[in-house]
Amino acid sequence: ENQWSSPATGNLAADDCTSPGAAPFCGIVSNQGNFYVTESGAVANYNALQATLHHQNANGLEGTINYTWAKSLTNNAGFYGVKGVSNSSSFYQNVYDPMGDYGPGSEDVRNSLNATGIYALPFGKTRRFGSNWNTLTDEVLGGWQVSGNAILYSGFPIKISTPIRYDVYANTAHSIHYRPLRVQHRTVQNWFGTDPSAIPCLKYDANGNTIDNGTCAYGTESFNGFGNAQNGSERAPGFRQIDLSAFKTFHITETHTLELRGDAFNALNIASYGAPNAKIGRAS
Repeated sequence: ENQWSSPATGNLAADDCTSPGAAPFCGIVSNQGNFYVTESGAVANYNALQATLHHQNANGLEGTINYTWAKSLTNNAGFYGVKGVSNSSSFYQNVYDPMGDYGPGSEDVRNSLNATGIYALPFGKTRRFGSNWNTLTDEVLGGWQVSGNAILYSGFPIKISTPIRYDVYANTAHSIHYRPLRVQHRTVQNWFGTDPSAIPCLKYDANGNTIDNGTCAYGTESFNGFGNAQNGSERAPGFRQIDLSAFKTFHITETHTLELRGDAFNALNIASYGAPNAKIGRAS
């Protein structure tokens, strides 16, 4: 392998190729250049529990609810950048430790529910109420159906990334994970909350190691070692949408019909947000 296999000594400049800690082929690509190794093997697994509840048509009502609880784990996001919102690299951070990139896959959705239903309203000449309506009333009020569908799923995994400090091989560096992130007072503007653990450690000691202040959950990668944070250790916002429809079929002739239909997409105006910025800021 062409990967730097020993720790760096301090913060190496990009053009410092004379240091004992200089990266292999530094004169060609500098200390901030990267050689990439593409592996033909990786680890991936998927396990799920799936349940379906179906209500057969009775009294005009029919519907289906599908629920899936799943877990997808892998140590490679895929060469073609199938990343979702996770920010995981297609290359291993450390080619000598592929399982160091093991974690939730970019497509990992723990909870997913979709439901659909249709209900024929009981009004009209052929329905429970309104059998004695005149033709005009029946044409206006009778024979209507309503339907709806809902799609809800929990958030995709997020990798807490960091500027690349250990200029060895990493395409996107892992942060250092000191302790669990305590999410308190979460808002759209502050997705990771206001707990002190959400404020990353950004200071370094004289040897280039990140200083743990005793409260931060994450810190930037040091200058002389890989970060240990798992891929997909945090979660992005989920997705929710409910659509509603109302429609009625008019019989024009024996072989021709006309359907009047109204559709409301995201009828409840539920906002679903994209992934937050999950890259730790630059050190000071």
